[in-house]
Amino acid sequence: MPSVELLAALFRAVDMDAFRRLIFVGDPYQLPPIGLGRPFVDALLWVREEHPDYIAELKTCMRATQTAEGEAGISP
Repeated sequence: MPSVELLAALFRAVDMDAFRRLIFVGDPYQLPPIGLGRPFVDALLWVREEHPDYIAELKTCMRATQTAEGEAGISP
């Protein structure tokens, strides 16, 4: 996940008039960024409160698998 500084640098570098929609994709349960802040989690919490219809959440993990021996694995 990006830190506040990294996300701020991205927003400064992008021409905000060049697009109409910004889509964040991520996992709020991942480890927090090394730098200050949690901009992805904070933005997600704000959108859930102010615009709950704008959230789409995947409920099924299709990447993790379990082997016959019961060990967790990653699908290709």
